[in-house]
Amino acid sequence: MAALDSESLNFNKLAKELQAAVVADGQYWEKNAAKIRAIEQKVGTYEEFKDIVSAAHLKPLSKKKFEEKRHQPWNSNAFNHSNTYSKQEASYIPAQDLFPKNKLPTNSHEFLRDWRRHGSCTAKRYQFLKLCGGGRLEKYFKTDIVICCLGEFLKVLSATLAAQPSELSSVCDILEGLRLTNGFSLSLQALSENEKQANEELCQQLMAHAQGETELGKSVTRIHQYYKLEEK
Repeated sequence: MAALDSESLNFNKLAKELQAAVVADGQYWEKNAAKIRAIEQKVGTYEEFKDIVSAAHLKPLSKKKFEEKRHQPWNSNAFNHSNTYSKQEASYIPAQDLFPKNKLPTNSHEFLRDWRRHGSCTAKRYQFLKLCGGGRLEKYFKTDIVICCLGEFLKVLSATLAAQPSELSSVCDILEGLRLTNGFSLSLQALSENEKQANEELCQQLMAHAQGETELGKSVTRIHQYYKLEEK
């Protein structure tokens, strides 16, 4: 009986070792595939290459899992920061602080990498969005199933417009670009409660600041129609 118990324990140990080997083998091939993708994409720096390889284990959410998580914030750590906007800190932000080697992102991966670099600094994040512009943002996220940072964008834009109404035209340009992406509607419905509040405040500000702005009036009305969430 003792011998049987010993064999059982050995079997369990072997099973665990086998499972660990399978996991390690899977991780190896995931990283290897990521390296090939990075080379094919012709990344500009080693840091970009390393970021792609480090994220090799991440898997896209299925539609079912996305629906289950739709009421959860995309980045809970980011939402703990205050989205206050300082005119002083936004007075001059060197381009090198916004982009590595003064190079604009060329895809959503590069954009999100640079977006995270600016942490919770609302002024830098807004300037980053503004320099990219609505046209590039549409291009970056055109085919994505969801815009994973839409809620963060709306918070930044709401805080900016509240502090600097003169940015109305640029804010509208950004919002127009985002609404033209394939994943916009689904991303809007997936906003967390505080993101929905920021979106509502932004819509109110747009309508208020657009009064008397004949050239922007049509754009603001169109944006309001697309971003306004249906009341339940």
